[in-house]
Amino acid sequence: MALKQVTAEVTQHDAKYGADDEDRTAASGVKATVVPSLDPRYGGPSVSVPALVRAMHDLDPTARLYCAGAGWPGEPGWPDYVRRFEDDWPQPLRRSRRLRRALESDDLALVHHHALWLPTLGYAYRATRHHDCPLVISPRGMLSPYALARSQWRKRLAAIVVHPGALRRAAGWHATSDIEADDIRRAGYRQPVIVAPNGVEVSAWNEPVDRQAWLGRHPELAGKRILHFFSRLHSKKRVDWLIDAWAELASRHPDWHLLVVGNAEEFSVEQLRARAADRGIAERTTVAGTDGLAKPYRLAELYVLPTASENFGMTVAEALASGVPALVTTDAPWEAVNRLGCGACVPMADWLKELETWLRLSSDELRQRGEIALQYVTTTFSWEKQAQSLLDFYSSLTA
Repeated sequence: MALKQVTAEVTQHDAKYGADDEDRTAASGVKATVVPSLDPRYGGPSVSVPALVRAMHDLDPTARLYCAGAGWPGEPGWPDYVRRFEDDWPQPLRRSRRLRRALESDDLALVHHHALWLPTLGYAYRATRHHDCPLVISPRGMLSPYALARSQWRKRLAAIVVHPGALRRAAGWHATSDIEADDIRRAGYRQPVIVAPNGVEVSAWNEPVDRQAWLGRHPELAGKRILHFFSRLHSKKRVDWLIDAWAELASRHPDWHLLVVGNAEEFSVEQLRARAADRGIAERTTVAGTDGLAKPYRLAELYVLPTASENFGMTVAEALASGVPALVTTDAPWEAVNRLGCGACVPMADWLKELETWLRLSSDELRQRGEIALQYVTTTFSWEKQAQSLLDFYSSLTA
């Protein structure tokens, strides 16, 4: 969506704060990004949001990151633009009085909250009411049909009790893909929407992986062509289905080995190993946590993610940035790989057949397609570009 169109929509959207705001001037305070947690087990935002705020802070020193809970991908130390607050007990409720008070006491010009249904969105919304400034929301996949169908009563309760009014009174929305922008509109929200995908630190993924460390821990990978899955171990990612599918294909592709890596969530590493053993493919499948090792994309010749829902798919971007072609479903916004030939994005009904096609390709051909993938990510997914897009969007909302 062009900035000119966004600005026009903002002008028309007097329901943001009421029709008596015509004399509003841009605030001079902090542009606060709020994320509930930076714990890696909660998925992509634990990596993408800090990287986004770092890029925004480089362009605008008033950009700050506010977060609760544990976890930080940028160890050692905390950058000076990050404010982190402890969770209150019990931690699973994801409450933080310290974060709430900081958002109300700091001089804020705008608040951008990532994720829905959590107390931190309530804090962000109340802070914007207190400071009379705009609220921007990134749903981070939580408005997809798949996500909305799960725990419906809890989400309805959260909208009424945890952050009442926040979704309807937001000044604007941030989507990381056109698919997610459509989800926002389908849910009935008519505020301005900016589509700004995640960026990718290409240099971080284009370094040689510590091959010997992985082979030392998993010697069964030596000499094999690696088919790689990396994501949360959750049914949304269809990791259980992938193991079942591999049981059908493994005997026809004896030179390939499936490597499943991720943080335990709905499934544990042990449960998936047992599943592979039950399917008779234990010797052709490795299931592991990262356990301090670098993500092993560059061990692989092909990355796979048969996901049921992705607003962006950070692991897909990381795989492509590692020079590895990717096979995903159309439930993820990666149709461009079809056009470029650096992977495939196909409906779930066709996914298994497509996987078999890619498994038949030679190592040289997959390497060539991986080079295209790297070039695509390098030229398309710059953090600076996405940060500037969001800062321009913020300006349109505060103007």
